[in-house]
Amino acid sequence: FLLVNPALCDFLGRSESELLQLGWPDVTHPDELATDSPLIGSILAGDSSSFRREKRYLRPDRSVMWGDLAVAAVRAADGEVDYLVGQIIDITSRVEAEKARTEHEQLLRVVLDKSPDATVQFDPRLRIEYANEQFEALCGQRASDLRGRTLAEIAFPDHRPVQWETSLAHVVRRGQSTDFEFTVGTGAAVAYYETRLAPEIDEHDRVAHILPTIRDISRRREAEIELQQFATHDPLTG
Repeated sequence: FLLVNPALCDFLGRSESELLQLGWPDVTHPDELATDSPLIGSILAGDSSSFRREKRYLRPDRSVMWGDLAVAAVRAADGEVDYLVGQIIDITSRVEAEKARTEHEQLLRVVLDKSPDATVQFDPRLRIEYANEQFEALCGQRASDLRGRTLAEIAFPDHRPVQWETSLAHVVRRGQSTDFEFTVGTGAAVAYYETRLAPEIDEHDRVAHILPTIRDISRRREAEIELQQFATHDPLTG
């Protein structure tokens, strides 16, 4: 380092005098060196004049910082590199938040994949982003064929897309959960489902996703119908 400002000292957790005795490899995470070296080499060879990348840095206490690094070459009159100017934007909070969100989503999907209820995730445009095996069975289609499509586009059962999309749009507008029931099939083959649509709110208090959970309540509904039948009809004559 030839010149460092206070912001870089704060970012790297070192004093100015310390940094002026070091080079960029000394503050770079070891796993990043294999990527950095060819980029610097390309500038020194004259094949490029700048690069930008996100990378990890190490503080003296071994804590990791993430930076959005932009590097540009300043060349002498003969074209040789005189020195490099680097600018680093601290993106540690953003990267850690993205990592935490990814881990949360992975854990959530493991749980949902094992759930006995059908579960699907929609984006605010009402397009499917994720579906578990139970939802695949309900639709008769694979999750890979469902992603990016609306319920109307996959012909989700018969006339139900209108009912569903009205409820989904309501959740997007209000940011509040809603419940409803729907049926699939007719006559003796009818199946009853109970559905809860829950919004997932982002850091800006906007609905990022809608997560419906669909439970087959056919046995419960059939029992209720049977009880009603017993209550209002003669058991011998019907």
